[in-house]
Amino acid sequence: MPYEFLDAQHNRIVVALRPDSVAVSINAVPSYSFDLGGRLIGAFVAGRSYRRTLDNRVVERRWHKPPDEAGPVRELPPAEARAFLEQTYAAMTALRRSLDAGEWQPLPPLLAGEGQGGGLPPLSATGEGWVGVARRAFDLIQQQSPAGLEADAQRFRAIYKPIAILPPDQYRALVLQATEGCAYNRCTFCHFYKDITFHRKSLPEFRQHIQAVRDYFGPAIALRRSIFLADANALVIPQRPLLALLDAVHEAFPIAPADLAGGDLVAWRAAHPGGFAGLYSFIDAFTGRRKTQDDFAALRARGLRRVYIGLESGDDALLDFLGKAGSAADAVQVVTTLKAARVAVGVIVLLGVGGERYAEQHIAHTVEAINAMRLGRGDIVYFSEFVDWPGSEYAQRAAAAGIVPLSGEQVRAQRAAMQAGFAFPDPAHPPKLALYDIRRFVY
Repeated sequence: MPYEFLDAQHNRIVVALRPDSVAVSINAVPSYSFDLGGRLIGAFVAGRSYRRTLDNRVVERRWHKPPDEAGPVRELPPAEARAFLEQTYAAMTALRRSLDAGEWQPLPPLLAGEGQGGGLPPLSATGEGWVGVARRAFDLIQQQSPAGLEADAQRFRAIYKPIAILPPDQYRALVLQATEGCAYNRCTFCHFYKDITFHRKSLPEFRQHIQAVRDYFGPAIALRRSIFLADANALVIPQRPLLALLDAVHEAFPIAPADLAGGDLVAWRAAHPGGFAGLYSFIDAFTGRRKTQDDFAALRARGLRRVYIGLESGDDALLDFLGKAGSAADAVQVVTTLKAARVAVGVIVLLGVGGERYAEQHIAHTVEAINAMRLGRGDIVYFSEFVDWPGSEYAQRAAAAGIVPLSGEQVRAQRAAMQAGFAFPDPAHPPKLALYDIRRFVY
């Protein structure tokens, strides 16, 4: 629960020591959050939101930017990022000093149902009291420092190849890289894995990787809710070695069995603190066809809960222009097989790709493909606005073909037209429809 104090300067300070993180705020803003290893997770300062990546970059998000400023997401230059981290940890040190100096007065709680008579909430289970809990929170934060974060980032980079992208619902997953890079890596629109040689880890390599990940995160692993088997299409691994890798995951981490719900799931979580909701991964359409319903059912029995597939478009001519292997029918087949095995899916659609030339057929054929997949509860359709990275092969092809990009209004209209055409088998329990802005991803 949060503990609230008033310091000598009449600042209202809230300290929340949670099972998976620590949060501190001063007069509501600024506010900061840290993992249990003292790593800054994020902050809200002066109307701007900041996220720190595990490789020690700082990304700024501006919710209300002036019209003459750059887009809503900006990575701070190294010197600016370092200054931000120094200011953050200096602020935490100053708060701890004023706490230790006895300058903090506990305030009655504002939580509903507590402190109705003006009394303080119960002390912690350890009997240490409000100030003791706040000290323990700052002890966790002060495990780190700006210099320590850079050393920590070097450890992270030694364990992981760059984690290029995750689906939005998996941003807080524990990533295990069974593969590195992309087995295909020839899509003209994708820049994520261009400089990474594809590598499939052997079972001994993967076991070492798992142990290194466990050691790196330590108690901060509590912040991770699920496990993402990376990278771009880890399920390309043939079935027998893939099952062995998943068995290694189970040896290291508790994963909730399939079909647990209600009281049974609550009881399992109580018996397995730090347990994970399941395994998640990407798949591609043309290699995914090789796996059968029985294959996916065996993966589900080992924790696979949702698989994400980049449909991009239901139009085969546009897919060919994008250099994407496989067809829309291949994607429909893979999704159908996954759902027959009772594995949920996340289907990614690119908005605006192909510009005006392909717009009409992109809408029509994408609607056909999505409707053929018979999606429902537990599934997700992600709309990802196409980002034309400078110098990409797509940009070169589009320029040579005279393709005119869509305006922002046209992109929004394209999404609306697709949604209007979707028809799901059970209208009472449709899939979730959500936006997927790849520029906002941090890990």
